[in-house]
Amino acid sequence: MNKNTIVAVVVLILLVVVGFLAFNQSSVEAPEVNLEDDQPLEEPIQKEEAEETASGPEVVVEEFLANFIKSAPPEPDQAAREVAMALISPEAVEKTLDGEGEFSLPLFVGVQDIPDVGHELVSVEYQNDPVTGQADSLAEATVNLKYSGGDSLRVFPLALIDGQWLIIGPARMAE
Repeated sequence: MNKNTIVAVVVLILLVVVGFLAFNQSSVEAPEVNLEDDQPLEEPIQKEEAEETASGPEVVVEEFLANFIKSAPPEPDQAAREVAMALISPEAVEKTLDGEGEFSLPLFVGVQDIPDVGHELVSVEYQNDPVTGQADSLAEATVNLKYSGGDSLRVFPLALIDGQWLIIGPARMAE
């Protein structure tokens, strides 16, 4: 074997091992996330409760991420996936289908791996809707996804739709 082939094999083995380790850490509970006022986040809300109690963008994003993490392999929780999906507007789902016409939560969040050290809500910025003029009906929630190899900031766009905050588009990297 030549040197390039050996390097390629070693890199491939490292990727497989890192992927295996990342997905096998799901049995470890994610650290409890504190909001800005240092109050601990409550347990994830079930789907029926999410529609009734998701009062603000902060709650929606926290609930979405908690259920996104639970829905990941190696033991994906289908109920958690459904809760996460209920917090995304149907239009956002339709606009972000993959090449095979399927919706991918990791693709929507813009990640390949689940944050292995948790996540933290950094800020929420409210905006007026330029079309309707409704005050504070749009928001952008910035979240720090924490990985053992470093953090990654994502911004989730949200809108107040029929009295409920929903994520209206895929997360983007913070500038």
